[in-house]
Amino acid sequence: MSGRTDLHCHLLPALDDGPVDDAHAVALARALIADGVTTVAATPHRTTRLATPLPDLFARLDYLRALLAVNDVQLDVLSGSEVAVDALIDMDPAEIQALRLGGTGPLLVELPLGEAFGDPTWPIHQLLDAGTPVLIAHPERIPLIQQDPTLLQALVERGAHAQLTSGALIGRYGRTAQTCALGLLDAGLIDVIASDAHHHERRPPETSAALDWLATARPNVDGAALAVHTPAVLIPPQAPVA
Repeated sequence: MSGRTDLHCHLLPALDDGPVDDAHAVALARALIADGVTTVAATPHRTTRLATPLPDLFARLDYLRALLAVNDVQLDVLSGSEVAVDALIDMDPAEIQALRLGGTGPLLVELPLGEAFGDPTWPIHQLLDAGTPVLIAHPERIPLIQQDPTLLQALVERGAHAQLTSGALIGRYGRTAQTCALGLLDAGLIDVIASDAHHHERRPPETSAALDWLATARPNVDGAALAVHTPAVLIPPQAPVA
């Protein structure tokens, strides 16, 4: 399998619950490479309470790229963010565009990981109506989708994509998430597998282990499509500047 594109990873140092400092960021980058990743989207959390100004966010990204170069870490790092669905309500179109993966790919959106009232997917439907591509982060870990997978099916039918976290397949998030992950795969609702890595040891990249496990559990699933081909297709190259 050729080099992977990981579309969900918390790699920027000292920003959210990812690496606490430069050394940990470098260690996580090296762990990604060891797991077969050649391109990664740095996707720090963006919530109603954590909203780093865009100039600062992109400055941190430039800093990380320089840090990896100095340490001879050959990893292509794309821009992005993991945007909480409730934070979408107050975001203007320019901010949404700036936070799309790689600047040209989908917006990575996280649904509530806890209790939610009503249907929180409506801001995503609005994005899709406006023509903004969306990648749903780790639906297998979302209680509402665990209880009612048709919520994800409705989004996928409207054109959204869905990202499975590799650790869920090997049991890192418990039996419920693992069972949901397999059910979503069986239903054809998953397009991408990504690490959602936060730390080189505590929440490391585990896509190789997940694909090995999946090859036995679901031999009909194309692991290369999930980890290599589709992620790369979702991030088209930027048009050259005139």
